[in-house]
Amino acid sequence: DKYGNTAGNLTGSGSVVDGGETVYYRGADGIYKMNRDGTSVERLKKMKRDAIHRLSLAGDWLYYTDELNQVCRMKTDGSQQSVLTKEGFFQPMLVNDLIYYIDLAKGVGKMDLDGKNKKTVADTVPEYIWIESNQIYYTYHMTPSIYIQKLGLLQNEKDKISVNKDKSGEPFQKVGDWIY
Repeated sequence: DKYGNTAGNLTGSGSVVDGGETVYYRGADGIYKMNRDGTSVERLKKMKRDAIHRLSLAGDWLYYTDELNQVCRMKTDGSQQSVLTKEGFFQPMLVNDLIYYIDLAKGVGKMDLDGKNKKTVADTVPEYIWIESNQIYYTYHMTPSIYIQKLGLLQNEKDKISVNKDKSGEPFQKVGDWIY
Protein backbone atom coordinates (compact mmCIF):
# COMPACT_ATOMS: atom_id res chain seq x y z
CA ASP A 1 0.00 0.00 0.00
CA LYS A 2 1.08 3.58 -0.69
CA TYR A 3 0.12 6.18 1.91
CA GLY A 4 0.26 9.97 1.39
CA ASN A 5 1.56 10.40 4.95
CA THR A 6 1.85 8.25 8.04
CA ALA A 7 -1.32 7.80 10.09
CA GLY A 8 0.60 8.79 13.23
CA ASN A 9 1.72 12.08 11.66
CA LEU A 10 -1.80 12.80 10.44
CA THR A 11 -3.08 12.27 13.99
CA GLY A 12 -0.85 15.20 14.97
CA SER A 13 -2.42 17.45 12.29
CA GLY A 14 -0.09 16.30 9.51
CA SER A 15 2.12 19.37 9.57
CA VAL A 16 5.05 17.67 7.76
CA VAL A 17 5.30 15.18 4.91
CA ASP A 18 8.44 13.47 3.66
CA GLY A 19 9.00 13.64 -0.08
CA GLY A 20 12.36 11.86 -0.18
CA GLU A 21 14.97 14.55 -0.82
CA THR A 22 12.35 17.26 -0.22
CA VAL A 23 10.35 17.94 2.94
CA TYR A 24 7.00 19.76 2.79
CA TYR A 25 5.70 21.46 5.92
CA ARG A 26 3.27 23.89 7.49
CA GLY A 27 5.12 27.09 8.38
CA ALA A 28 4.03 30.23 10.24
CA ASP A 29 2.45 31.77 7.15
CA GLY A 30 1.94 29.02 4.61
CA ILE A 31 3.03 25.75 3.06
CA TYR A 32 6.77 25.41 2.47
CA LYS A 33 9.23 23.00 0.97
CA MET A 34 12.93 22.57 1.62
CA ASN A 35 15.73 20.15 0.92
CA ARG A 36 16.21 17.45 3.53
CA ASP A 37 19.42 19.20 4.70
CA GLY A 38 17.46 22.41 5.45
CA THR A 39 18.59 24.38 2.40
CA SER A 40 16.50 25.92 -0.41
CA VAL A 41 13.47 26.89 1.70
CA GLU A 42 10.59 28.06 -0.52
CA ARG A 43 7.03 29.09 0.33
CA LEU A 44 4.56 27.35 -2.01
CA LYS A 45 1.33 28.91 -0.73
CA LYS A 46 0.62 31.77 1.65
CA MET A 47 -1.94 30.83 4.33
CA LYS A 48 -2.48 31.26 8.04
CA ARG A 49 -0.70 28.51 10.02
CA ASP A 50 -3.91 27.35 11.70
CA ALA A 51 -5.59 27.01 8.28
CA ILE A 52 -3.36 24.16 7.03
CA HIS A 53 -3.90 20.57 8.11
CA ARG A 54 -3.17 17.00 7.07
CA LEU A 55 -0.45 17.44 4.46
CA SER A 56 -0.09 14.38 2.25
CA LEU A 57 1.87 13.58 -0.87
CA ALA A 58 0.98 11.46 -3.92
CA GLY A 59 3.42 11.59 -6.83
CA ASP A 60 4.01 15.25 -7.68
CA TRP A 61 0.81 16.43 -5.92
CA LEU A 62 0.64 17.84 -2.39
CA TYR A 63 -2.74 17.51 -0.62
CA TYR A 64 -4.02 19.37 2.46
CA THR A 65 -7.16 20.70 4.12
CA ASP A 66 -7.76 24.42 4.58
CA GLU A 67 -9.62 26.47 7.21
CA LEU A 68 -12.99 25.46 5.71
CA ASN A 69 -12.05 21.76 5.81
CA GLN A 70 -11.94 21.68 2.04
CA VAL A 71 -9.60 19.11 0.52
CA CYS A 72 -7.14 20.98 -1.69
CA ARG A 73 -4.18 20.04 -3.81
CA MET A 74 -1.32 21.64 -5.70
CA LYS A 75 1.72 20.50 -7.60
CA THR A 76 4.85 20.14 -5.46
CA ASP A 77 6.25 23.27 -7.13
CA GLY A 78 3.23 25.30 -5.90
CA SER A 79 1.46 25.45 -9.28
CA GLN A 80 -2.02 24.19 -10.26
CA GLN A 81 -3.63 24.94 -6.88
CA SER A 82 -7.22 23.74 -6.68
CA VAL A 83 -10.01 22.86 -4.26
CA LEU A 84 -11.18 19.27 -4.74
CA THR A 85 -14.28 19.49 -2.60
CA LYS A 86 -16.27 22.21 -0.91
CA GLU A 87 -18.36 19.84 1.18
CA GLY A 88 -16.24 20.15 4.33
CA PHE A 89 -14.62 16.72 4.46
CA PHE A 90 -12.59 15.89 7.56
CA GLN A 91 -9.46 13.81 8.15
CA PRO A 92 -8.60 12.93 4.55
CA MET A 93 -6.11 10.05 4.22
CA LEU A 94 -4.47 9.11 0.93
CA VAL A 95 -4.17 5.38 0.31
CA ASN A 96 -2.96 4.13 -3.06
CA ASP A 97 -4.91 6.18 -5.63
CA LEU A 98 -7.80 7.18 -3.36
CA ILE A 99 -8.61 9.72 -0.68
CA TYR A 100 -10.64 8.40 2.28
CA TYR A 101 -12.39 10.97 4.49
CA ILE A 102 -15.14 11.71 7.00
CA ASP A 103 -18.24 13.38 5.55
CA LEU A 104 -20.33 14.69 8.46
CA ALA A 105 -23.53 14.26 6.45
CA LYS A 106 -22.91 10.76 5.07
CA GLY A 107 -20.19 8.83 6.96
CA VAL A 108 -16.87 7.49 5.68
CA GLY A 109 -16.28 8.20 2.01
CA LYS A 110 -13.69 7.87 -0.68
CA MET A 111 -12.86 9.73 -3.90
CA ASP A 112 -10.25 9.69 -6.63
CA LEU A 113 -7.11 11.83 -6.21
CA ASP A 114 -8.64 14.42 -8.58
CA GLY A 115 -11.77 14.76 -6.37
CA LYS A 116 -14.04 12.78 -8.69
CA ASN A 117 -16.04 9.59 -8.11
CA LYS A 118 -17.09 10.27 -4.51
CA LYS A 119 -18.64 7.25 -2.81
CA THR A 120 -19.80 6.47 0.73
CA VAL A 121 -18.15 3.30 2.08
CA ALA A 122 -19.66 3.35 5.60
CA ASP A 123 -22.85 5.19 6.55
CA THR A 124 -21.84 5.72 10.19
CA VAL A 125 -20.41 9.21 10.84
CA PRO A 126 -17.20 8.62 12.81
CA GLU A 127 -15.24 10.87 15.12
CA TYR A 128 -11.88 9.63 13.88
CA ILE A 129 -10.47 7.31 11.18
CA TRP A 130 -7.22 5.36 10.79
CA ILE A 131 -6.26 3.28 7.77
CA GLU A 132 -3.76 0.43 7.80
CA SER A 133 -3.30 -2.83 5.87
CA ASN A 134 -6.47 -2.50 3.76
CA GLN A 135 -8.58 -1.80 6.86
CA ILE A 136 -10.31 1.40 8.00
CA TYR A 137 -10.59 1.70 11.76
CA TYR A 138 -12.99 4.36 12.98
CA THR A 139 -14.64 5.47 16.18
CA TYR A 140 -18.25 6.48 16.57
CA HIS A 141 -20.44 7.44 19.48
CA MET A 142 -23.68 5.68 20.31
CA THR A 143 -24.78 6.84 23.75
CA PRO A 144 -23.53 5.91 26.26
CA SER A 145 -20.59 4.17 24.56
CA ILE A 146 -17.81 4.80 22.07
CA TYR A 147 -17.20 2.04 19.53
CA ILE A 148 -14.23 1.20 17.32
CA GLN A 149 -15.29 -0.35 14.04
CA LYS A 150 -13.09 -2.07 11.46
CA LEU A 151 -14.02 -2.02 7.78
CA GLY A 152 -12.19 -3.95 5.06
CA LEU A 153 -11.35 -1.64 2.16
CA LEU A 154 -11.60 -4.41 -0.40
CA GLN A 155 -14.49 -6.55 0.86
CA ASN A 156 -16.52 -3.96 2.87
CA GLU A 157 -16.58 -6.40 5.81
CA LYS A 158 -17.46 -4.73 9.12
CA ASP A 159 -16.38 -5.89 12.57
CA LYS A 160 -17.07 -4.07 15.82
CA ILE A 161 -13.81 -4.57 17.70
CA SER A 162 -14.15 -2.45 20.84
CA VAL A 163 -16.65 -0.80 23.16
CA ASN A 164 -15.50 1.93 25.51
CA LYS A 165 -18.00 3.27 28.02
CA ASP A 166 -15.64 5.59 29.88
CA LYS A 167 -13.43 7.32 27.28
CA SER A 168 -13.97 9.57 24.31
CA GLY A 169 -13.48 8.54 20.69
CA GLU A 170 -10.42 10.75 20.39
CA PRO A 171 -7.60 9.85 18.06
CA PHE A 172 -5.98 6.49 18.66
CA GLN A 173 -2.93 4.66 17.39
CA LYS A 174 -2.78 1.11 16.07
CA VAL A 175 0.53 -0.64 16.56
CA GLY A 176 0.65 -4.23 15.35
CA ASP A 177 -2.42 -5.96 16.78
CA TRP A 178 -2.93 -3.37 19.54
CA ILE A 179 -5.03 -0.20 19.58
CA TYR A 180 -4.06 2.55 22.03
